Amino acid sequence: MRRLILILFANLMMAGCGGGGEDDGGIAQPEVSGMLRKVRSAAELENSLKTSIPQVAGLSQPLPAVTTDGTIADYSSTYTAEEGVDEFDFARYDGNYLYVAPTPWTSSQMPREIRVLKTEPLGGTATQVSSIPVDNNQMVQGLYVADGRLVMVTSQAYYLPFGDAWSILIWQPTKSEIRVYDVSDPAHPASVSRAELDGVFVASRRVGDRVYLVTRHSPSVPTDATGRLLLANVSLAELLPKVSIAGRSQPLFAPSDCYITNDGGFQGYPILTTITSFSMQNPATLVSTCYDEAANGVYASTSALYISQPRDGLASSSSSATRIHKFALTGSAPTYEGSVEVPGLLWMGGQSDFRISEYQGMLRVMTTEFMDDPLDRQDHRLFVLRPKSNALALEVVSKLPNAAHPEELGKPNEGLFGVRFVGDRAYAITFRQMDPLYVLDLANPADPRIAGELEIPGFSTFLHPVTENLLLGVGSDASKAKIELFDVTHIGQPQSRGSVVLDGWPSYFEAEWDRHAFTYLPAEAADRIAVPGTVYPVLSPGVYVPPQTSLYQFEILGKQNAGSASLQVAGVVAPPVASESEIYDSSSRSFIHGDTVYFVRNGKVWSTSWFAPSQVQGPF
Repeated sequence: MRRLILILFANLMMAGCGGGGEDDGGIAQPEVSGMLRKVRSAAELENSLKTSIPQVAGLSQPLPAVTTDGTIADYSSTYTAEEGVDEFDFARYDGNYLYVAPTPWTSSQMPREIRVLKTEPLGGTATQVSSIPVDNNQMVQGLYVADGRLVMVTSQAYYLPFGDAWSILIWQPTKSEIRVYDVSDPAHPASVSRAELDGVFVASRRVGDRVYLVTRHSPSVPTDATGRLLLANVSLAELLPKVSIAGRSQPLFAPSDCYITNDGGFQGYPILTTITSFSMQNPATLVSTCYDEAANGVYASTSALYISQPRDGLASSSSSATRIHKFALTGSAPTYEGSVEVPGLLWMGGQSDFRISEYQGMLRVMTTEFMDDPLDRQDHRLFVLRPKSNALALEVVSKLPNAAHPEELGKPNEGLFGVRFVGDRAYAITFRQMDPLYVLDLANPADPRIAGELEIPGFSTFLHPVTENLLLGVGSDASKAKIELFDVTHIGQPQSRGSVVLDGWPSYFEAEWDRHAFTYLPAEAADRIAVPGTVYPVLSPGVYVPPQTSLYQFEILGKQNAGSASLQVAGVVAPPVASESEIYDSSSRSFIHGDTVYFVRNGKVWSTSWFAPSQVQGPF
């Protein structure tokens, strides 16, 4: 379904992002040596936008919206790519209360509200104690819940999760909204602040008390012949995004808070990317930084935000490159710290933000370049980068393949599916007919190498480190959902410790493209896994039976000894379906608390015991 929506989006008219603010009086800013530099004056920013606007046609028409933490705890929370960096989602759990927001796929018959439910894990029940209304014209991008605060980010258009449509769309002007509530008493949530800002939502992360929101904006101005004649009289304030707080409109940022491309020459579409941050405890003060390029990928560590964009058109380009900008998160306002451009594409939808990782001051990146060679149309490369001394830039420390290690990542014409960086190792899954699991040794950043390889049927798109010596893969084998446990104790000889393939054809796990659908609760005796899966039954020609979406439970036993560890099926949770629309709901979540499992589907909450998954309670 997501791929169908993506194809439909690709045929729509599109536009980008922008920014604005107070005039800085034309005071020149000091030059820097990076790919971006601070604008010298408000006039320079205005000229950059007005030069780009005539290159775009038809922007006045809006785009239609489409309606590990490794510590042992007694309950699971939202899965994240990096420890210490929170990612919002439509369902959140804090161990006492469950917060469930409507998704773009939630049935229209469900209330437009965030449901707040008090959980009773011992009895396996949940009781709604309050709700927070959601406007009909707003789509919830996700929620944060921490320290007595709930942050809801909404937008007027939905561009698929994890940027599936980013690299092929130039987005239309629209608005995003930030709402913060006091939920220290969840039964009586109170509004704290509300801000509406111009710009299309790109991504968000939370580090500690600060929330970071990345948006893109393009000026909404006529681009026909008459409009172009009037463009000279349009003020900079009319071109830049605004923010409305408590009903008062003001510039989202000042021109002096913006960076501009340092390349010179034609800048392309009139796009401004904005990074806005605020404190959850004091959300009324927004701090923003902007730059005049696009954003189609975002990765965050606890200390930096990396924003990437393709440089040479669509993913089919044979001479593609990716530009990455680094912004430090040391203060309230993100600070530009340099850029790099590497061959190939980094952000290609799905779980591609696992292709980039910061570790001990180094940035590791895997890209894919599409070639004109029919015998091998895809080249996959690893780059190890570091900050360049005395310059706002990142420099290449090493790469694979190289002269000393010429072996390629993947056999000819194999695509790169799953990637995971774990400490001084990297794991990569390529696939065409078989699934080579590559283990990369990055202990010496100046001399990375392929240490080991394992060929097995199928492929994994999502990889989870169980322990230092065990790796879990979620993916597919001959269009059937597959989950597999790998032993990587010996870096040169990875081995499989068993797999489970779902019946039916086709079948799939939602976590294959959305990590937030993957629930993991480590324990001494057995690690527990819950992941929604959809199965289409195999029937005779002409016979139709709708697919079944259930929550599949697995356990990893004996993880202390990787050589004897095993993956076991622990049960299937299959709540009844009230309507056909629920059958095709593609966003399900689960949380494990002690021996109780909560399953969230289509705005409804179900529960069951881990040991008796067929005995379902609800909906709550």
